[in-house]
Amino acid sequence: MERLQMFLACFGVALLTLTVTGCATSISAVHDPLYRAVTHTSTITATASNTSVGIRRILITVTTGEMTDCTELGGPAQVVPCRRNASTVLHTCLYGGAPSNATCTYSQSLGNQAMVTYQAEAEPVSGSSRSTEEITYAGGYPPTAGILRPVWWHRGQAMAGKIDVGFYPDADYNGLYTEFTDDMQVVALGAFRNSGQPFASTYSLFRPSVNLWAAPFGADAQGCSRTFNALVMPLAAVTDGEAIVHKNNFRDCASIALGGGGSVYAKAGDPDWIFVHESGHFLHGQGDEYCCDGGYGTSGGCANVFSSQAACQAAAPGHNASAANCAQIGTTGAWRNDDGAAETMEDRTDNSNWRDDSGYCVTQRFVNCGNGSCY
Repeated sequence: MERLQMFLACFGVALLTLTVTGCATSISAVHDPLYRAVTHTSTITATASNTSVGIRRILITVTTGEMTDCTELGGPAQVVPCRRNASTVLHTCLYGGAPSNATCTYSQSLGNQAMVTYQAEAEPVSGSSRSTEEITYAGGYPPTAGILRPVWWHRGQAMAGKIDVGFYPDADYNGLYTEFTDDMQVVALGAFRNSGQPFASTYSLFRPSVNLWAAPFGADAQGCSRTFNALVMPLAAVTDGEAIVHKNNFRDCASIALGGGGSVYAKAGDPDWIFVHESGHFLHGQGDEYCCDGGYGTSGGCANVFSSQAACQAAAPGHNASAANCAQIGTTGAWRNDDGAAETMEDRTDNSNWRDDSGYCVTQRFVNCGNGSCY
């Protein structure tokens, strides 16, 4: 895992906030908050490192405009937004003394219907500069049109090569959209910018392969029942997975599918873990590994749960797992590979991770993204 982090960072892919050794310069950038549906101050923070010669300059390029449904282009309304009346700011931080680590911030007030794109570049005292990925996000109250609101969007890259996750506010927010975006921030940061806890390490590492979106009201979840009205159905057709974020307390559930839906209880103590677990179902087609009232099917041809010991053992070599660790899940008749460590599809703890078969299957999904088509 560490070698993969180093490789990606050396080639200019922003992964997470860390100092990468073994290459000349590293840089990462993040905006905060990820998305708030009120007028607010948004801050972009870029952090760079060069332990050999030091950092001379960080440049943050920021383009801000009005988010639209693209009808100004003369065609029909689109669910993936456009931007008009955009302007660009070049924000530069210069450093004397060539520090090994440097941080540069840029803040601006975002009004309603704002859409922002940014990219950061680190220039060392000598040698090649490095740049982060270009990210687009929304700010302020959105347009009334039925469009996806970007939370973390690789706008300049094809969506087929990204896993597009949509966060949908449940009807139980009763029109309080800003409360939903505040809760969504906790889920998204905990799942995608959280290298310190094992359950989030895979998503934090492969964040460059993910787009995150917020949807308008129109979804409703209650246990394993999920509905989408006419406004958000076209949006759900674009996102690869739909996480309905709710504030009332009920047990979460998800479809076992490559590109399905699930729910996340935002007021739980661990909504980020809930999202990661449920996304194992609705993004990656993985089954539950706990006993005894879960879903033990799989979807998509890469399985972590099996109908027999023989099937589990047969899959193990190709998944870099040990056939000797195949064990039945209680009295369910389903089998899993169990290496004794905490597994996210089984154990509700921050120390869990996707392991063995599920670890292979989820990683393979991101490998597919790198080849240009996630699904």
